[in-house]
Amino acid sequence: MEDLTINGVPAMYTCEGVAVINVCVLLDQLYGPEWASDFTRDYEVTQADIQAWCAKNGSHYYSRGREDFNTYDAVDEARAKGLKVVVVEDLS
Repeated sequence: MEDLTINGVPAMYTCEGVAVINVCVLLDQLYGPEWASDFTRDYEVTQADIQAWCAKNGSHYYSRGREDFNTYDAVDEARAKGLKVVVVEDLS
């Protein structure tokens, strides 16, 4: 079976050769599992950390509201940029 871990962050699956990572799993890796209950964490800092991880790991970041969220679009955007990993976030 193919290794679906990117720098210690497990991907949910691959689609068309692109590994798809849920942003919550990435945040677990960046901050530990208690991040979800830490209401003092600044959203802008968190977003900067996600972007930095993506840049370091050659990944695309895709976030949309529920009505506009589509994993296939996320994969297509990553592929258009020549990237093999996408971090996805459903903003609903």
